[in-house]
Amino acid sequence: MMTEPVSDSRLALYEGLISLAWVDERLDPAEKIVLEDIFAQHHGLTDEQRAALTRDITTPVRLADIWPRLTDPQDRARFLDMADVIFKSDGEVDDSEADIYAVKLAKHLGTLALDGVKRELDDLRTELTEADKKEAEAYRDYAKNFGLFAFAKKLIGRGTDREDRTGTEL
Repeated sequence: MMTEPVSDSRLALYEGLISLAWVDERLDPAEKIVLEDIFAQHHGLTDEQRAALTRDITTPVRLADIWPRLTDPQDRARFLDMADVIFKSDGEVDDSEADIYAVKLAKHLGTLALDGVKRELDDLRTELTEADKKEAEAYRDYAKNFGLFAFAKKLIGRGTDREDRTGTEL
């Protein structure tokens, strides 16, 4: 069965990971191993894409050249998640790595329609609040008709008076 090539944005994600390993201008052997593992384990890459990425690990590449191709928000988010793995694989995160992460995170967040997300969350919160009110009302109605007190009222005279059978007011 032949695998379809991944999108250019997804391919840029993987190429971007290579660029992250080179941010400090050196490729640590641990970073190389992590990249090879990532490329070997991620589904969707064709054999040709996997081989090219593995071959390209040893060639420095600039993230500035790749970032514009990383167009899918999910690919950018995955890239940022995996950046931490690359940066920590050599046992230290240097200032250049921390700086590049902060800049790319800000750029990624800037491309998201956060106002729309906030509006959707507010609408969802309102819907859930209304649903909670309706559910509480339904529980009260149920308890009023079928709860312990309703049962007790039925036993004590069908709830028509406020006294029990001994004449004590309820």
